Amino acid sequence: MTSSATFGAICVPFQTILVAILLLLNVVNIHALWIYELLPNDQCGIDVQRRDFEAVVWPWISAIVNVYLPLMALPFLASVLI
Repeated sequence: MTSSATFGAICVPFQTILVAILLLLNVVNIHALWIYELLPNDQCGIDVQRRDFEAVVWPWISAIVNVYLPLMALPFLASVLI
């Protein structure tokens, strides 16, 4: 049986980390407000002729932070939580 002190010691840091991760993901994805545009034929996306930082590099940063890092962290988090 666990005491409430142990529960609080585990849950509060976990909740803080979870909120920090969610805030980080929102900040990383905010770039979509100025990258995506209305293209001809009523399509929404990134214009292929754009060659600036937001159109070339930022999608890779977004993919790393939103997909690859969480996937690489899953085995570690699973071993810690189990």
